Amino acid sequence: MHPFLEITSSAIQQLDDEQARELVARLCKAELRRHSVGTSPVTWGGDQRAKDGGVDVRVDISSAITVSNYVPRNATAYQVKAESFPPRKIPGEMAPKAALRPAIKELLTCSGAYIIVSTKDNCSDIFLKKRRKAMSDCLTTHGLAGSIHLDFYDSRRIADWAGNYPGVLVWLRSILGKPIEGWKPYGPWAYHETSLDDEYLLDDKIEVFVPSTDEAISVTLAIKRLRGELAINGASARIVGLSGVGKTRLVQALFDNRIDGSAAALNQENVLYTDLSDNPTPQPTAMLEALLQEDADCVVVIDNCGQDIHRKLTEIVQRPESKIRLVTIEYDIRDDLPDGTACYRLEKASGEVITRLLKRRYQALTDIDIHKIVEFSDGNARVAFALASTSESKGELAQLRDDELFTRLFVQNHIENDELQRCAEAASLLYSFDVEDVSETSELAVLSAVAEVTIPTFYRNVSELQERGLVQERGKWKAILPHAIANRLALNAVESSHPSLLVKRFVADASERVVRSFSRRLGYLHESTHAQQIVGAWLEPDGLLGKVSSLSTLKREILENVASVNQRAALNALRRAVETNNFISLDNPNRAYSARLLRSLAYEPGLFDDAASALLQFALKEPDDYDSYSTRDILQSLFLLSSIRNTGLSGTAFSIRQGASFFWRCSTVKGGIASSSLRA
Repeated sequence: MHPFLEITSSAIQQLDDEQARELVARLCKAELRRHSVGTSPVTWGGDQRAKDGGVDVRVDISSAITVSNYVPRNATAYQVKAESFPPRKIPGEMAPKAALRPAIKELLTCSGAYIIVSTKDNCSDIFLKKRRKAMSDCLTTHGLAGSIHLDFYDSRRIADWAGNYPGVLVWLRSILGKPIEGWKPYGPWAYHETSLDDEYLLDDKIEVFVPSTDEAISVTLAIKRLRGELAINGASARIVGLSGVGKTRLVQALFDNRIDGSAAALNQENVLYTDLSDNPTPQPTAMLEALLQEDADCVVVIDNCGQDIHRKLTEIVQRPESKIRLVTIEYDIRDDLPDGTACYRLEKASGEVITRLLKRRYQALTDIDIHKIVEFSDGNARVAFALASTSESKGELAQLRDDELFTRLFVQNHIENDELQRCAEAASLLYSFDVEDVSETSELAVLSAVAEVTIPTFYRNVSELQERGLVQERGKWKAILPHAIANRLALNAVESSHPSLLVKRFVADASERVVRSFSRRLGYLHESTHAQQIVGAWLEPDGLLGKVSSLSTLKREILENVASVNQRAALNALRRAVETNNFISLDNPNRAYSARLLRSLAYEPGLFDDAASALLQFALKEPDDYDSYSTRDILQSLFLLSSIRNTGLSGTAFSIRQGASFFWRCSTVKGGIASSSLRA
């Protein structure tokens, strides 16, 4: 067995009575789940010293199925002993005072199995045979020879059994004081979860966007769909969304038998979990290689997993011999996923669920306190929990203004610190930043200069923010999170900085990665006059993004990031480009990208006519049979009834009258393009 996953018979011999019983129960449950049988047929527990009728763990399956060699019959009883159990002890155990135990007699009626487990014994083949013979002789003495299946499991047999289930193995090593660092079995993985008994609050107001489409489904349907996908060997799924929206809790729910019985829950005893911010040893790639070497059949969940690592892990689990299924969780949202990855994106939680979570965890809060927290957190549970934890008396939070709530959330019962605030604001200007490089041209150098401190001082303050739960770490990258806090800090930073200096530091003199990261943050600051000024200047005819028809890949990405900050300027730049034949030509590989950007701008009432007209120029270039990322389909989507309504799925705000007026104008163009391509 691979050293990462090794469990020896000597390790099994260290278990006490209670641990030994729980191990056998977990293994029985794992076997049943592996064969799509629920775990309710497994019963165990109680005081080890209490009379148990000769059975510590019982499996009683009503249907006639064969589970495995370890659970040989539908009715199987295990007597678990954390003591050496030579043949001379067996008659007294099976038939105390020469009377066969009633539990064994019950097994006779259903051709069941009776197994004695000794976690202290490590028997050679000949000694195992002697123990089995002693069990058989006992039945023969009572005239019942061959009536039930008998067996004796020693520490070696139990170690081999545990080796089949990595989740059980990780739990076992943990209780033995030999944990696999950073790796956990099924448990309360999610932020602020403390018990598996905590109910998963189904929130069907959350929109879960499914792979390869703009379709949103409910959480319940997403759970059912993910369970089905992860039942297939080599499956790779990715759960993305902003920090605090419940990604890890959703993955935890995939293994919860209480949720949606129409799709079988994944095997709780056969899952490994790690959070990369905990610096696990071994790293996920090494763990997957070890699991493959052992021909393991399990689910591996990697939290805070970056795109590059996800890609490498997917390549491993999709090898032909793999029986592993992969789930990765990440706050970042990217489109460049490897083939075979199903990516699910979560939106923010509803106020009702945040309310129920707060009431469950912070019972001293008043209803008006909770209402204020829910309103401020805007569907982000992590923000809500952090803010609730600062409350010192009932009704206190309800009296605070939004800026006071933010200060409370940031300070968290510490003394206000201007230097710490400056460092946090500077750090928030990048979506994430490298903390390993400390050179004069490093990202730390850029950020510390903005904060007006030295690199060591900046790093120390970032560490303090991490202690307060406002910074998350993944490898060499750190980021201010949740984004609700980062965006507020970044807004302060941009408004208090000279726009030209920001552009110089984060664009003109910066690496491509810094430019990309800064533009992503800037894209959330549409309320900032300085951000609007910066983006507006970029979109001028001679600006950084002004010539849309000839933008590089990086600059197209920047445009997509910041278009929402100054939508009119973005639309004007696109309209200029549309006047260029090469831009709207079928030979332009970026025409679909530009069309989608125009569609997003068309959702604003004041921009609809100009954006839709620009889209029409693309559509007019396409022949009737053109089906390669058709702009006509993109234009047509604006006229679906669900898009035109103010409460429509697309979130558009333009009116039915605007849509109808444009639709009528289209009907007079190029032989009535409306009737053929824009039929709504």
